[in-house]
Amino acid sequence: MPDPDRLLGIQFDELFRDDLYLKIGEPAIRAAARIRGGLQQQGYRLCFGSPTNQVFCVMENRKLELLAETVLFEYWGTKQEDVGELLRVIGRLA
Repeated sequence: MPDPDRLLGIQFDELFRDDLYLKIGEPAIRAAARIRGGLQQQGYRLCFGSPTNQVFCVMENRKLELLAETVLFEYWGTKQEDVGELLRVIGRLA
């Protein structure tokens, strides 16, 4: 039976050969840059710049609801109690 770690390693080795990883990710990165530019042109504020295919902007809840009727996106919000729990877990690791 093949070693699963070895198989995973082979996949990563191939992805980094001849910049394949960068080449296959380029369309998503270009699309995200276009979305960021479009959001800024429409007056939305970006939380921060990102060289990846992720876009983080500030949008009113009502507009998010309307947007969700038409497109798929993911909303990430961190609750203060989640921050507290994270800090407690990190503290136990020390």
